[in-house]
Amino acid sequence: MEPSALEGNQFPVSEQQTIDPMGNPLPENSDTNPIVSNPDIPQGLQRVGRFATFVNLVNGLIGAGIVGVPATFALSGVGPTVVLILICSSLCYICGNFMIELQNEFKVGGLDDLALLVFGRWGQNLLGIGVIIFSMSCTVAYLIIGSNKLKDWLGVAGVKVETNGQWALLVFIYAILLPMLLTIPRNLGFLSKFSMATVCCIMYYIIALMIKSIIQLGDNGIHTTAIGSKYGSGLFQAFSVHCLTFALPVVMMPIIAPYNPSIKKRKLVHGLVYVFSFIAIAIPGCLAYLVHGSTTAGDVLSSYKKDDVMIITVQIAMFFVVSFSYPIIAVSIVGSLGQIFYGQNIPELLSTKQRLILIPVVNIVNLIIAMFIKNITPVLGVGGSLGGCFVVFFFPSLVKLKVTKDSYTTWENIMHIVIATFGFLAAVVCGYYSIVDAINKFK
Repeated sequence: MEPSALEGNQFPVSEQQTIDPMGNPLPENSDTNPIVSNPDIPQGLQRVGRFATFVNLVNGLIGAGIVGVPATFALSGVGPTVVLILICSSLCYICGNFMIELQNEFKVGGLDDLALLVFGRWGQNLLGIGVIIFSMSCTVAYLIIGSNKLKDWLGVAGVKVETNGQWALLVFIYAILLPMLLTIPRNLGFLSKFSMATVCCIMYYIIALMIKSIIQLGDNGIHTTAIGSKYGSGLFQAFSVHCLTFALPVVMMPIIAPYNPSIKKRKLVHGLVYVFSFIAIAIPGCLAYLVHGSTTAGDVLSSYKKDDVMIITVQIAMFFVVSFSYPIIAVSIVGSLGQIFYGQNIPELLSTKQRLILIPVVNIVNLIIAMFIKNITPVLGVGGSLGGCFVVFFFPSLVKLKVTKDSYTTWENIMHIVIATFGFLAAVVCGYYSIVDAINKFK
């Protein structure tokens, strides 16, 4: 997964705080937002059906970061990469089911609430750091993707952006004039209107990429530099990107909260989301790699001819996605920092002074990183390893082990020990190689 327009909804839902599905506080006795009477549905949320939940979860999983998936095939080859995607998506699905069970058991609305309840304030802050790393890798990637689109369009117009200084200037102008400007309003509820448009844009990207790749493969065949397998440190970098791409459990709790409280039904719709997403991500990514081989760019759309009409329309769609997704994720980072420093994780409820401190800090850090790194692959890798592996694999199994009343020698607890250990080691090893790759790209 990589956060999309729905993922700003990462705020706790509780009996004491009535909020709408975008995390905004509702007035007491609100008549404009009917509250469901089912006690298993958090107060303040309207009941949502299966199809709407499926769409919302897909929107939460498949984000603009999928443009970076084709480049992972160049890191490890077709065979190993497909296997890595399968392993990663399966593990994320399993850990997502753990989240569903924990949410039902403790009646919490988000990861913040769960970490605070089980581990206390220190655990909540530690988890918050992991979520911040995860989210910030997405926001930086959004700035790079959006800037790459502008760079390609300027190239078509005859304006070349080649030097590091020109790239930095382009990122600065784009970030200041559009996505960062949208982080200023206290209430971002207006962006929820773009959520369905975001889904449509991403679906258009998937369909268009498959059509374009099939046509090119038919005309030119498989690229001569495309390889079946490659083993080395690239395996860890590729796995890191996949961890971020499929890390739905980071944001799924608030999305699935209004759905039918039946655990069986929640796991069913959750599984359908992963089956659909695996197909929608792996197939276009593999086809695009077969077309471009080792020349596949970190943002795959930059690998195609700049004046290709279909690709330009896809670029416009993805430019829309990243530009309107950035402010929601950036503000969610502000909420995570607000929880750590001020004990308040709802951005709208932070004081003006607190917002004037945190919003510029988040935007400036994102901007500086994006100005000096042009390739999104190492950025996604860092977020997927240090954020995704820690939050998605390590955290839920650790919670399960913390609250269990059974012996650690039971098969279920042994499984949680294995997954937690794997998550921790994957975060360390994949994080190391992703950071080294990011440093090399910076140099």
